Amino acid sequence: MKFSKFFAALFFISSLIVGCKDPANDIKSTSSFSLDGFAQKGPFTIGSKVVLSELSATLNETGRNFNGSMSDDKGSFSVTVTDLASNFTSLSADGFYFNEVVGGVSTSRLVLNALADVTDSKSLNINVLTHLTYERIKFLVKAGTPFKIAKSQAEKEVLAIFKITDIADAFEKLDISKNGDPNAILLAISVILQGNHTVGELSELLAKISLDIKEDGKLDSDATKSELINEATFLDVAKIRANITKRFQDLGVTATIGNFEKYITSFLTTSGYVFTKKIIYPKTGSNGLNILAMPDTTVASGNNYVFAATLEKGMSLKIIIRDKPMGSPIGGSYAYSPFSNTGWTIDNYTNNVQNFSATSTAIVNITLFSGTSSIELYENGATKPTRIINLVSGFFPTITFDNMGKYGSNILKFPYSSGATAGNYSLQMGLKDVKEREVKIEFYYSQDAKITFANAEGWTVETVVAQPATFRKTTLYVKAIKADCDVKVTLQGTGDVSCNGTIDGVNSQEISKKFYW
Repeated sequence: MKFSKFFAALFFISSLIVGCKDPANDIKSTSSFSLDGFAQKGPFTIGSKVVLSELSATLNETGRNFNGSMSDDKGSFSVTVTDLASNFTSLSADGFYFNEVVGGVSTSRLVLNALADVTDSKSLNINVLTHLTYERIKFLVKAGTPFKIAKSQAEKEVLAIFKITDIADAFEKLDISKNGDPNAILLAISVILQGNHTVGELSELLAKISLDIKEDGKLDSDATKSELINEATFLDVAKIRANITKRFQDLGVTATIGNFEKYITSFLTTSGYVFTKKIIYPKTGSNGLNILAMPDTTVASGNNYVFAATLEKGMSLKIIIRDKPMGSPIGGSYAYSPFSNTGWTIDNYTNNVQNFSATSTAIVNITLFSGTSSIELYENGATKPTRIINLVSGFFPTITFDNMGKYGSNILKFPYSSGATAGNYSLQMGLKDVKEREVKIEFYYSQDAKITFANAEGWTVETVVAQPATFRKTTLYVKAIKADCDVKVTLQGTGDVSCNGTIDGVNSQEISKKFYW
């Protein structure tokens, strides 16, 4: 009797223990089977490797692995599995793949992972979405979340990064060769991640996102968000569609590519991520100021400049110079030096139009003569000008020089080389521009010349310094938004002066003079 009661109690305790187990994470043994599917970034190529690893209930590897490989360039794989002790598995694809953005096979290998419960299906795909959920699912399961719930949660969180709110199919069921919105979403996210990245850069980006979202399911890094929007901005979706369509045609696959374009457009317009990948325009070059970096919409002719731009991979810049009928690139209103050209592709000059195109670092020396032209900038494939710069004769019309100043005749109204008499003069200039200007005049004169500067208004006068040999120098400069500048200049005895002047760093004949007394 006592013996029967003991076994009854033992059976009751055992029932309680079994009843406490989470059936969602129960381990189910399986018999031998063949697991097949597709590995896609674009499709992985023939010979790429696939490894299926058995996992415990907490998704730790048990040490049992099964190897397979791609049997064709469609990414098809099959892995023969014998007597799994667990229904939880991880899959890893390692190999070359078709890059939809550039239209060719990758130059190095990529690894993509997936987690799966093989209880209900023996056909599973590996792609960038299964890869991005991999670490997040493992974290949730180890924290006690049932596998199916963890997987569903992680999938929604990954889609939220790309501002997609819902998807009907599990990630391991998606196939970019098939029609339908879920498959189009996979392709859209695949090409956003790819962008103009190398395989190494893509691997790094996938790792950054996976680790960022691992614990809270949210992409927190602003730098990574910007990287995504930067790459999406430069995608040529028409070329991508043509590339992937041709690839499947060449492989004999009847593919119907879904409308992935609408998800890229939606991401660009709704993500709120900050675009940071901009063309850099250096301020100066060997020939003078860079016209493309100048803040003005009007630039003076009669000076030497450069066209200079630094573009990152994926960027493009087109410049159209529309010349007036009076000139041509050689001896007309402007000219460029073919020998100083680096990085620009320059079209033949026809119908008063010249095109400059660049996709990387580019610089060319430009000389602007008299006449009028306009420069149109088209950044990153824009169909309308990003900016228009007008070239005009003479210097800035908002800078004026009066005949007389407070202290006498204005030196800046002298002819280029002229005589003067001893006495008082003005150095007068009016700045009536809404933009900030920087003006600098350097006076070079002999030690014997007696010249003094006083009562400066608007000008800053540097101390007269001794030069090597027999010359001295005084520098006057002004930096103001709106100002009338004047200074009393007194000439005594006899002497001669050479004035070299620049406005916004550009040599200007208006303030370059020679005079003697």
